[in-house]
Amino acid sequence: MSERDNPDWPVGYTYLDRFEDDMKALNSGDIVYVASTVKDYELMTANFQELRRYIRELGEVVIYYREVTGPKQKDLK
Repeated sequence: MSERDNPDWPVGYTYLDRFEDDMKALNSGDIVYVASTVKDYELMTANFQELRRYIRELGEVVIYYREVTGPKQKDLK
């Protein structure tokens, strides 16, 4: 029995090599790596929180205008 995890793979072939081969097969031979620093991640998180806040406020504005412009309860009777 071989000492290697995957004896059917070529010698020196790693999981990274396998991942890259799989990505090339899925994406027409192209591989793109994206990296971010801790500072970039913190900025992205802050932007996401700001976006969530904006969407909540926008929802409140929609509800306000619906109540202001919609029919009154006495008009429905």
